[in-house]
Amino acid sequence: MGAKGISVRQTGDRLIFRESLKDSSGIAVTTGVTSLMIFELQSDGSLKSYDFNDNTFKTTALTTSFASMTHRTGNNSTYNTGIWTYSLTTVSGFTTSNIYIYSVNNPSATPPTIEREFQYGSAEGDMLLTAGGTGQAYVQSDVTKVATSTTAASLLSTMYQTFENGTAQAGASSSISLRSGASSTTDFYKDQIVLVTSGTGAVQTNRITAYNGSTKVATVETAWAVQPDNTSVYVVLGRVG
Repeated sequence: MGAKGISVRQTGDRLIFRESLKDSSGIAVTTGVTSLMIFELQSDGSLKSYDFNDNTFKTTALTTSFASMTHRTGNNSTYNTGIWTYSLTTVSGFTTSNIYIYSVNNPSATPPTIEREFQYGSAEGDMLLTAGGTGQAYVQSDVTKVATSTTAASLLSTMYQTFENGTAQAGASSSISLRSGASSTTDFYKDQIVLVTSGTGAVQTNRITAYNGSTKVATVETAWAVQPDNTSVYVVLGRVG
């Protein structure tokens, strides 16, 4: 399952692990200890194990090798589900696009151990996590692939020349000031997508909801995860909706 899937989900600043456990008769498992272990797959096929004590992956002995998952109920705690969850709030030890395997064990379940694979962030996750843990709507691995492809970079460069592009004069929490040479017509870029291609806040996209032709300030639909500034290079990609 990917990190945007149903069994492990990257959301905001944490990873939520979930398993639905049943016994050999198909009845929900509601008691006992359900243990979670996490492993990082290495390039040679070996594994590093996650130490819940210091939130790092190791090949050496662990201080805390597993975490106990919590059984969840519904309907004001009157309905016993078979769902067990664990919220991992420290994700500094994970690397975007790396492959991880988690193992859930409860001796009363059938099978007693379930193992699943997921990719942290990247194409299967909620995209890239910033240092502060904020999910941003872009796929870093794909950006890297384009940046390292001469042909792709050349084609994109040619395409971008036909759009409004340049270095921003400034930025705010929900706006970006386009270059002085941008259109002087108010709302000229309204409902168009602005992409920050490099500099501060690189690879973020947003929809322009209003544009002031006099000040060149483009108001955007959603507050920036990383606020642009006068180092931010942008391109306005065209109309949407």
